[in-house]
Amino acid sequence: MDNVYTPLDNKTIKLQARTYIRGRLWQFWSLLLVISLIEMAANYIPELIFGRSINEIGAILTGAAENIPKEISYSSFAWYYVLNIVLTLLLMPLNVGFSQNTLLWTRGVDEDKWKVLFSGFTSARTFFKTIGTVLLYTILCSLWAILLVVPGIIKGIAYSMYPYILRDEPELSVWQTLKKSDEIMKGYKGRFFTLMLSFIGWIILGAFTFGILYVWLVPYMQMSAVKFYDEVRRSYYNGADPARPVVNEETPSDENESGDVTL
Repeated sequence: MDNVYTPLDNKTIKLQARTYIRGRLWQFWSLLLVISLIEMAANYIPELIFGRSINEIGAILTGAAENIPKEISYSSFAWYYVLNIVLTLLLMPLNVGFSQNTLLWTRGVDEDKWKVLFSGFTSARTFFKTIGTVLLYTILCSLWAILLVVPGIIKGIAYSMYPYILRDEPELSVWQTLKKSDEIMKGYKGRFFTLMLSFIGWIILGAFTFGILYVWLVPYMQMSAVKFYDEVRRSYYNGADPARPVVNEETPSDENESGDVTL
């Protein structure tokens, strides 16, 4: 069956993304602030637990552990990193929840942002599935990157829509989620790469504003990526996405509608 829905072009996607972030900057950054605070607290836990052993670990890393008994140094070193890995795994659902919030914003869905942020912790199945998906994504991209950089980038883009698919199709398994992302992005990976590449001028300019521009740019990029997913997903399902009702959206007007500024 031929597609009955043609995805919007990148210019229009960026135009719509700009309208989505209007009035939502605080929502966007409040979520990132909470995530950052939680991650900072989590990073402090190993120091709180190990206390003076942190000096031993530092000595090991700098190669100055000759005067520390091996059974102490290696034990501290191992448990320190085991704890850090565990904490990293525990925090993975937060970033997925953040991405899913932005997905709902582009769709005009009014849902408690904090509930969505912590949705990965609602059940053991959801929690371990989220962690498993993130881990498998990381492993696959790393293996492809080991072979060659370009294939690693291509596969990274192909699998990158997994946070949204976890929300849209929670019944899929870990592997099926990544596979669905790959299928949805088939034929669109180059367009997505071009979309992200179009922000390079803004990124460089942001460095000259001491990062102030990023307050607007980061949400702009995120919402553009989410809208791109929504568009190619609709195309994949021939305009009838089973994960959401059919909504007739009008292209938002903008004072710069005649052309998008690309630096």
